[in-house]
Amino acid sequence: MPEVAIDNYKKVAILLVALGIDVAAQVFKYLDEREIELISKEIAHLETVDKILLNEIILEFYEKLLSLASAEGGMEYLKEVLERALGPSKTMGIIRHLSDVQPFSFLENASASQIADFLSAEDPQVIALVLSYLTPTQASAVFSQFTEELRKQIAVKMVSLKEVHREVIDNTHRALERVMASKEKSVSQIISFEGTGIKNLANILNAAPHQIEKGVLDHLKSVDSELAEEVRKNMFLFEDLVSLDDVSLQKVLRQVDMRDLTLALKMSEEKLKEKIFNNLSERVREICKEELQYLGPVRLRQVEEAQQKIINIVRKLEATGEVVIPRKGEEEEFV
Repeated sequence: MPEVAIDNYKKVAILLVALGIDVAAQVFKYLDEREIELISKEIAHLETVDKILLNEIILEFYEKLLSLASAEGGMEYLKEVLERALGPSKTMGIIRHLSDVQPFSFLENASASQIADFLSAEDPQVIALVLSYLTPTQASAVFSQFTEELRKQIAVKMVSLKEVHREVIDNTHRALERVMASKEKSVSQIISFEGTGIKNLANILNAAPHQIEKGVLDHLKSVDSELAEEVRKNMFLFEDLVSLDDVSLQKVLRQVDMRDLTLALKMSEEKLKEKIFNNLSERVREICKEELQYLGPVRLRQVEEAQQKIINIVRKLEATGEVVIPRKGEEEEFV
Protein backbone atom coordinates (compact mmCIF):
# COMPACT_ATOMS: atom_id res chain seq x y z
CA MET A 1 0.00 0.00 0.00
CA PRO A 2 1.53 3.37 -0.99
CA GLU A 3 2.26 5.83 1.81
CA VAL A 4 -0.17 8.78 2.08
CA ALA A 5 1.45 12.21 2.34
CA ILE A 6 0.41 14.04 5.50
CA ASP A 7 -0.10 17.79 5.57
CA ASN A 8 2.33 19.60 7.87
CA TYR A 9 -0.52 21.20 9.82
CA LYS A 10 -1.93 17.75 10.53
CA LYS A 11 1.49 16.61 11.72
CA VAL A 12 1.65 19.59 14.09
CA ALA A 13 -1.86 18.79 15.32
CA ILE A 14 -0.94 15.18 16.05
CA LEU A 15 2.28 16.26 17.77
CA LEU A 16 0.54 18.82 20.00
CA VAL A 17 -2.15 16.33 21.02
CA ALA A 18 0.56 13.83 21.91
CA LEU A 19 2.49 16.38 23.99
CA GLY A 20 -0.56 17.44 25.97
CA ILE A 21 -2.79 20.45 26.59
CA ASP A 22 -0.26 22.50 28.58
CA VAL A 23 2.42 22.31 25.91
CA ALA A 24 -0.09 22.94 23.09
CA ALA A 25 -1.37 26.06 24.85
CA GLN A 26 2.17 27.40 25.24
CA VAL A 27 3.01 26.72 21.58
CA PHE A 28 -0.16 28.50 20.40
CA LYS A 29 1.14 31.71 22.02
CA TYR A 30 3.89 31.87 19.38
CA LEU A 31 1.69 31.20 16.31
CA ASP A 32 -0.24 33.66 14.20
CA GLU A 33 -4.03 33.50 13.87
CA ARG A 34 -3.96 31.72 10.52
CA GLU A 35 -1.65 28.99 11.81
CA ILE A 36 -3.76 28.51 14.94
CA GLU A 37 -6.88 28.27 12.78
CA LEU A 38 -5.42 25.61 10.47
CA ILE A 39 -3.93 23.54 13.30
CA SER A 40 -7.12 23.80 15.36
CA LYS A 41 -9.13 22.54 12.40
CA GLU A 42 -6.86 19.48 12.14
CA ILE A 43 -7.08 18.83 15.89
CA ALA A 44 -10.88 19.00 15.75
CA HIS A 45 -10.96 16.33 13.03
CA LEU A 46 -8.42 14.00 14.65
CA GLU A 47 -9.66 10.56 15.60
CA THR A 48 -7.47 7.52 16.23
CA VAL A 49 -3.79 8.01 15.37
CA ASP A 50 -1.71 4.98 14.46
CA LYS A 51 1.16 4.45 16.93
CA ILE A 52 3.72 4.01 14.14
CA LEU A 53 2.58 7.23 12.45
CA LEU A 54 2.79 9.08 15.78
CA ASN A 55 6.36 7.85 16.34
CA GLU A 56 7.35 8.93 12.82
CA ILE A 57 5.98 12.44 13.39
CA ILE A 58 7.64 12.76 16.81
CA LEU A 59 10.96 11.61 15.40
CA GLU A 60 10.69 13.91 12.38
CA PHE A 61 10.15 16.85 14.74
CA TYR A 62 13.04 15.71 16.92
CA GLU A 63 15.37 15.56 13.91
CA LYS A 64 14.37 19.10 12.93
CA LEU A 65 15.18 20.25 16.46
CA LEU A 66 18.56 18.54 16.30
CA SER A 67 19.24 20.09 12.91
CA LEU A 68 18.43 23.51 14.33
CA ALA A 69 20.67 22.85 17.32
CA SER A 70 23.52 21.78 15.07
CA ALA A 71 23.24 24.90 12.92
CA GLU A 72 22.91 27.35 15.79
CA GLY A 73 25.18 26.05 18.49
CA GLY A 74 24.45 22.54 19.78
CA MET A 75 22.12 20.91 22.28
CA GLU A 76 22.51 23.69 24.83
CA TYR A 77 21.17 26.19 22.32
CA LEU A 78 18.25 23.89 21.59
CA LYS A 79 17.43 23.61 25.30
CA GLU A 80 17.64 27.38 25.73
CA VAL A 81 15.22 27.98 22.86
CA LEU A 82 12.71 25.52 24.30
CA GLU A 83 13.13 26.78 27.85
CA ARG A 84 12.44 30.37 26.80
CA ALA A 85 9.29 29.26 25.04
CA LEU A 86 8.00 26.58 27.40
CA GLY A 87 10.01 26.67 30.63
CA PRO A 88 12.60 24.19 32.01
CA SER A 89 10.15 21.53 33.20
CA LYS A 90 8.26 21.22 29.92
CA THR A 91 11.51 21.37 27.94
CA MET A 92 12.94 18.31 29.71
CA GLY A 93 9.60 16.54 29.31
CA ILE A 94 9.59 17.14 25.56
CA ILE A 95 13.20 16.01 25.05
CA ARG A 96 12.67 12.93 27.21
CA HIS A 97 9.43 12.07 25.40
CA LEU A 98 10.96 12.52 21.96
CA SER A 99 14.07 10.45 22.62
CA ASP A 100 12.42 7.60 24.52
CA VAL A 101 11.61 5.27 21.65
CA GLN A 102 12.04 1.62 22.56
CA PRO A 103 13.70 -0.42 19.79
CA PHE A 104 11.57 -3.25 18.37
CA SER A 105 8.49 -2.02 20.26
CA PHE A 106 6.42 -2.93 17.19
CA LEU A 107 6.80 -6.59 18.26
CA GLU A 108 5.32 -6.18 21.74
CA ASN A 109 1.80 -7.29 20.73
CA ALA A 110 2.84 -10.04 18.30
CA SER A 111 2.61 -13.71 19.30
CA ALA A 112 5.74 -15.79 19.93
CA SER A 113 5.14 -17.87 16.79
CA GLN A 114 4.68 -14.74 14.66
CA ILE A 115 7.91 -13.23 15.94
CA ALA A 116 9.80 -16.51 15.52
CA ASP A 117 8.56 -16.92 11.94
CA PHE A 118 9.45 -13.31 11.26
CA LEU A 119 12.98 -13.61 12.69
CA SER A 120 13.92 -17.16 11.71
CA ALA A 121 15.46 -16.08 8.39
CA GLU A 122 17.56 -13.38 10.06
CA ASP A 123 21.18 -13.69 11.11
CA PRO A 124 21.57 -15.12 14.67
CA GLN A 125 23.30 -11.85 15.68
CA VAL A 126 20.19 -9.89 14.67
CA ILE A 127 17.90 -12.32 16.50
CA ALA A 128 20.04 -12.08 19.65
CA LEU A 129 19.80 -8.29 19.51
CA VAL A 130 16.01 -8.33 19.14
CA LEU A 131 15.53 -10.88 21.94
CA SER A 132 17.61 -8.68 24.24
CA TYR A 133 14.93 -5.99 23.98
CA LEU A 134 11.94 -8.27 24.59
CA THR A 135 10.72 -9.14 28.08
CA PRO A 136 12.22 -12.41 29.44
CA THR A 137 8.83 -14.15 29.16
CA GLN A 138 8.24 -13.08 25.57
CA ALA A 139 11.88 -13.71 24.58
CA SER A 140 11.77 -17.21 26.09
CA ALA A 141 8.56 -18.05 24.25
CA VAL A 142 10.10 -16.88 20.96
CA PHE A 143 13.42 -18.62 21.69
CA SER A 144 11.61 -21.94 22.23
CA GLN A 145 10.10 -21.72 18.74
CA PHE A 146 13.45 -21.87 16.94
CA THR A 147 15.23 -25.02 15.85
CA GLU A 148 17.80 -26.49 18.21
CA GLU A 149 20.67 -25.51 15.91
CA LEU A 150 19.46 -21.92 15.62
CA ARG A 151 19.02 -21.70 19.41
CA LYS A 152 22.65 -22.70 19.86
CA GLN A 153 23.83 -20.00 17.44
CA ILE A 154 21.63 -17.35 19.06
CA ALA A 155 22.87 -18.28 22.55
CA VAL A 156 26.50 -17.79 21.53
CA LYS A 157 25.73 -14.42 19.89
CA MET A 158 23.66 -13.20 22.84
CA VAL A 159 26.34 -13.76 25.48
CA SER A 160 28.87 -12.14 23.17
CA LEU A 161 26.91 -8.86 22.83
CA LYS A 162 28.89 -5.96 24.28
CA GLU A 163 28.59 -2.52 22.72
CA VAL A 164 26.32 -1.87 19.76
CA HIS A 165 25.95 1.53 18.11
CA ARG A 166 22.44 2.89 18.49
CA GLU A 167 22.53 3.66 14.77
CA VAL A 168 23.00 -0.06 14.05
CA ILE A 169 20.10 -0.90 16.37
CA ASP A 170 17.86 1.65 14.69
CA ASN A 171 18.86 0.50 11.20
CA THR A 172 17.92 -3.03 12.23
CA HIS A 173 14.69 -1.74 13.75
CA ARG A 174 13.77 0.10 10.54
CA ALA A 175 14.60 -2.86 8.30
CA LEU A 176 12.51 -5.24 10.39
CA GLU A 177 9.65 -2.83 10.94
CA ARG A 178 9.47 -2.16 7.20
CA VAL A 179 8.59 -5.82 6.76
CA MET A 180 6.07 -5.74 9.64
CA ALA A 181 4.62 -2.29 9.05
CA SER A 182 6.64 0.88 8.47
CA LYS A 183 9.90 2.42 9.59
CA GLU A 184 11.37 4.25 12.57
CA LYS A 185 14.66 5.88 13.39
CA SER A 186 16.25 7.73 16.27
CA VAL A 187 19.41 9.53 17.38
CA SER A 188 22.82 7.87 16.97
CA GLN A 189 24.34 6.86 20.27
CA ILE A 190 25.95 3.80 21.81
CA ILE A 191 23.88 1.28 23.74
CA SER A 192 25.97 -0.91 26.04
CA PHE A 193 25.17 -4.61 26.28
CA GLU A 194 28.25 -5.28 28.40
CA GLY A 195 27.32 -7.91 30.98
CA THR A 196 23.64 -8.04 30.02
CA GLY A 197 23.84 -10.80 27.40
CA ILE A 198 24.57 -13.43 30.04
CA LYS A 199 21.69 -12.28 32.25
CA ASN A 200 19.32 -12.03 29.30
CA LEU A 201 20.11 -15.57 28.21
CA ALA A 202 19.86 -16.84 31.81
CA ASN A 203 16.39 -15.26 32.15
CA ILE A 204 15.28 -16.85 28.89
CA LEU A 205 16.57 -20.28 29.85
CA ASN A 206 15.00 -20.06 33.31
CA ALA A 207 11.59 -19.77 31.68
CA ALA A 208 12.30 -22.28 28.87
CA PRO A 209 11.53 -26.03 29.00
CA HIS A 210 14.25 -28.12 30.65
CA GLN A 211 15.24 -29.84 27.40
CA ILE A 212 15.95 -26.50 25.71
CA GLU A 213 17.81 -25.18 28.76
CA LYS A 214 20.04 -28.27 28.91
CA GLY A 215 20.73 -28.29 25.18
CA VAL A 216 21.80 -24.65 25.12
CA LEU A 217 23.99 -24.94 28.25
CA ASP A 218 25.66 -28.09 26.91
CA HIS A 219 26.42 -26.32 23.63
CA LEU A 220 27.77 -23.24 25.37
CA LYS A 221 29.96 -25.47 27.50
CA SER A 222 31.46 -27.06 24.38
CA VAL A 223 32.13 -23.60 22.90
CA ASP A 224 33.32 -21.81 26.05
CA SER A 225 33.10 -23.60 29.39
CA GLU A 226 33.75 -20.42 31.40
CA LEU A 227 30.99 -18.57 29.57
CA ALA A 228 28.59 -21.47 30.16
CA GLU A 229 29.40 -21.37 33.86
CA GLU A 230 28.70 -17.62 33.98
CA VAL A 231 25.28 -18.20 32.44
CA ARG A 232 24.67 -21.06 34.86
CA LYS A 233 25.57 -18.82 37.82
CA ASN A 234 22.87 -16.36 36.78
CA MET A 235 20.20 -19.06 36.60
CA PHE A 236 18.16 -20.67 39.35
CA LEU A 237 17.72 -24.42 38.96
CA PHE A 238 15.74 -26.78 41.15
CA GLU A 239 18.83 -28.10 42.91
CA ASP A 240 19.64 -24.52 43.90
CA LEU A 241 16.84 -24.69 46.48
CA VAL A 242 19.53 -26.01 48.80
CA SER A 243 21.16 -22.56 48.74
CA LEU A 244 18.09 -20.73 50.08
CA ASP A 245 18.02 -19.79 53.73
CA ASP A 246 15.45 -21.62 55.87
CA VAL A 247 13.03 -18.68 56.12
CA SER A 248 13.00 -18.17 52.34
CA LEU A 249 12.61 -21.88 51.67
CA GLN A 250 9.67 -22.09 54.07
CA LYS A 251 7.95 -19.24 52.21
CA VAL A 252 8.40 -21.15 48.97
CA LEU A 253 7.21 -24.48 50.36
CA ARG A 254 4.04 -22.91 51.74
CA GLN A 255 2.96 -22.21 48.16
CA VAL A 256 3.93 -25.60 46.71
CA ASP A 257 1.35 -28.28 46.01
CA MET A 258 2.24 -31.53 47.85
CA ARG A 259 1.89 -33.62 44.68
CA ASP A 260 4.28 -31.31 42.82
CA LEU A 261 6.78 -31.47 45.68
CA THR A 262 6.70 -35.26 45.74
CA LEU A 263 7.23 -35.49 41.98
CA ALA A 264 9.97 -32.84 42.03
CA LEU A 265 11.94 -34.75 44.69
CA LYS A 266 11.77 -38.04 42.76
CA MET A 267 15.27 -37.60 41.27
CA SER A 268 16.77 -35.19 43.81
CA GLU A 269 19.95 -35.73 45.78
CA GLU A 270 19.70 -36.60 49.46
CA LYS A 271 21.20 -33.27 50.48
CA LEU A 272 18.34 -31.37 48.87
CA LYS A 273 15.70 -33.77 50.22
CA GLU A 274 17.07 -33.35 53.72
CA LYS A 275 17.08 -29.55 53.37
CA ILE A 276 13.45 -29.54 52.27
CA PHE A 277 12.28 -32.07 54.85
CA ASN A 278 13.89 -30.02 57.62
CA ASN A 279 11.78 -27.05 56.59
CA LEU A 280 8.45 -28.89 56.56
CA SER A 281 6.23 -29.46 59.57
CA GLU A 282 6.53 -32.90 61.07
CA ARG A 283 3.13 -34.02 59.78
CA VAL A 284 3.73 -32.74 56.22
CA ARG A 285 7.25 -34.19 56.23
CA GLU A 286 5.98 -37.67 57.09
CA ILE A 287 3.26 -37.50 54.45
CA CYS A 288 5.78 -36.39 51.81
CA LYS A 289 8.25 -39.13 52.72
CA GLU A 290 5.51 -41.74 52.61
CA GLU A 291 4.21 -40.59 49.23
CA LEU A 292 7.74 -40.49 47.87
CA GLN A 293 8.41 -44.02 49.11
CA TYR A 294 5.36 -45.46 47.36
CA LEU A 295 5.63 -43.33 44.23
CA GLY A 296 5.98 -45.63 41.25
CA PRO A 297 7.68 -44.93 37.91
CA VAL A 298 6.81 -41.51 36.48
CA ARG A 299 7.68 -39.78 33.25
CA LEU A 300 10.76 -37.58 33.31
CA ARG A 301 8.64 -34.81 31.81
CA GLN A 302 6.33 -34.89 34.85
CA VAL A 303 9.26 -34.51 37.23
CA GLU A 304 10.70 -31.60 35.25
CA GLU A 305 7.31 -29.87 35.05
CA ALA A 306 6.86 -30.18 38.83
CA GLN A 307 10.35 -28.78 39.41
CA GLN A 308 9.64 -25.89 37.03
CA LYS A 309 6.47 -25.00 38.96
CA ILE A 310 8.52 -24.69 42.14
CA ILE A 311 11.20 -22.65 40.36
CA ASN A 312 8.47 -20.32 39.11
CA ILE A 313 7.27 -19.81 42.69
CA VAL A 314 10.82 -18.92 43.74
CA ARG A 315 11.17 -16.42 40.90
CA LYS A 316 7.79 -14.85 41.73
CA LEU A 317 8.73 -14.43 45.40
CA GLU A 318 12.10 -13.02 44.38
CA ALA A 319 10.38 -10.45 42.14
CA THR A 320 8.27 -9.25 45.08
CA GLY A 321 11.30 -9.14 47.38
CA GLU A 322 10.00 -11.88 49.68
CA VAL A 323 13.00 -14.13 49.07
CA VAL A 324 16.57 -13.44 48.04
CA ILE A 325 18.35 -15.85 45.74
CA PRO A 326 22.06 -16.06 46.60
CA ARG A 327 24.14 -15.50 43.47
CA LYS A 328 26.73 -18.19 42.94
CA GLY A 329 30.27 -17.04 43.50
CA GLU A 330 29.17 -13.85 45.27
CA GLU A 331 29.34 -13.24 48.99
CA GLU A 332 26.20 -11.77 50.53
CA GLU A 333 26.57 -8.54 52.51
CA PHE A 334 24.80 -8.25 55.84
CA VAL A 335 23.97 -4.97 57.57
